[in-house]
Amino acid sequence: MFRQRTHWAGRAIGAACLLTAIGGGRPAAADIIGDIVDQVSQDNYVYYLEDELYTHYGDSRGLPPYDGEHDLARDNIYDAFESFGLDTTLDPFQYTPFPLRDTFYNVVGVQEGLVRPDEIYVCGAHYDSVDQSPGADDNASGVAAVMEAARVLSQYDFEATIVFIAFDREEQGMVGSQAWVNEHLGEDIQGALCLDMIAFNGTGLNHLLTRSWDNGNPFQLIVNEAVSTYSGGLVAVMGYGGWSDHWSFANAGITECGLHEEDENPWYHTPEDSVDRPDYLDYDFAYKATRGLVASLATVAVVVGIPGDVNGDGVVNTADLLALLGAWGSCPDPPEDCPADFNGDNVVNTEDLLILLGNWG
Repeated sequence: MFRQRTHWAGRAIGAACLLTAIGGGRPAAADIIGDIVDQVSQDNYVYYLEDELYTHYGDSRGLPPYDGEHDLARDNIYDAFESFGLDTTLDPFQYTPFPLRDTFYNVVGVQEGLVRPDEIYVCGAHYDSVDQSPGADDNASGVAAVMEAARVLSQYDFEATIVFIAFDREEQGMVGSQAWVNEHLGEDIQGALCLDMIAFNGTGLNHLLTRSWDNGNPFQLIVNEAVSTYSGGLVAVMGYGGWSDHWSFANAGITECGLHEEDENPWYHTPEDSVDRPDYLDYDFAYKATRGLVASLATVAVVVGIPGDVNGDGVVNTADLLALLGAWGSCPDPPEDCPADFNGDNVVNTEDLLILLGNWG
């Protein structure tokens, strides 16, 4: 069962079988996750990458004097997060070694959890590029995935908090992500999932790396399984390390995982890393990686249920009333098999009936 947010993008989904999540230690319904993942749109992903992040020949999100589109892309990300209903801020940090500009900004969108708001999952990617490179793969491909994940997941309520971040100045040594981590030391960050270059599939093998500096940790295992199960055809390949923003979390002792294409991209960090390069980016590959990202976050953050929705179809109606009456009396063991016990007292009775009627419609 779940609660779905009611802004413009909302749509009801169902629930049945279970996939165990970390964090709250509670099960998350696998078919709910599948239905959430099915909200991911390849068209939206391509729109963000090609039209919002300045990834064409001649564009650059680098340092001055090659920063012509840097702030424009940053502001588009901010506007997108805000339009999704996230608590959105430009989070400043200092990068003083560069004399022409010393203040930069991470774009942060917070979706606060309703049950365990102090438990945090981070979803991040860096939006800066190198010098005169449009940075289509490195790393607008990752940012577009974060934007689409934020659009989809903001339609639902979750137990834990999800923080979506577009980091700046990764190319100078993960400066933005280190600054954000340093600001939030001591908070209960359960896991950080960072994407860097997820749209080049030169060999056509559809391999997506799930890398961590603590290889084999439970969070990485869930991400690996989510990619394998929900991406729609990618091969998840676990590995160690990875020099991108997830390193900043690992360096602080925070559980992390990075998503990265396996194939070596010969055009990254060059002016040819552009959406205009013919037969270059594999949008289907990136779309499937985004599905894996959404599945990972939906699994660990845990969708909030609607009291009264016995059959998990997103609405409380006559079907739920009949299911509750059919389950009347003591609950079986384990109590998870008793979805009509809304107040958790291991019996289906008048109190549960009143809860159902209070959420009717």
